[in-house]
Amino acid sequence: MKVLLINKFFYPKGGDGVSLFETAKLLQKKGHKVIFFAMKHSDNLPSAYEKYFVSEVDYEAERSLLDKAKAGGRLLYSFEAKKKINELINNEKPDIIHLHNIYHQISPSILHTLRDWNLPVIMTLHDYKLVCPVYIMLAKERPCEKCKSGKYYWCLINRCSKNSY
Repeated sequence: MKVLLINKFFYPKGGDGVSLFETAKLLQKKGHKVIFFAMKHSDNLPSAYEKYFVSEVDYEAERSLLDKAKAGGRLLYSFEAKKKINELINNEKPDIIHLHNIYHQISPSILHTLRDWNLPVIMTLHDYKLVCPVYIMLAKERPCEKCKSGKYYWCLINRCSKNSY
């Protein structure tokens, strides 16, 4: 079986990266072919699939207001990621897709493409990002579930991220 593993980083930066590579090892040990999709980065491990990786974006870097706006748009939708994942799937023909951490650098834009291929998709959730824009489900150091029903504006109202809008 061909398994496409997707994570924004292709090095063991955190728990999601470690999980990605451990999953790959287990799958390969059982005889499965593992295909990867990630973001280009100078710390990446070598990969036969890096030509499909999306260009690097560093949200911490100093940049102009226009560049910040472009990077902000990519948080929500990456045309590059959508195009490259489509090329990868077309060329490699995976049987199943396993998502890890796709937020920001890859973006949920790939989900539409994955649905169009009608392949089974699973996602390992390593945090609360899908229901909380700041990942932790806390507001003013107290448990908070206001955003979990899709009302993400509560993050702005409560200034959940470093007490900032």
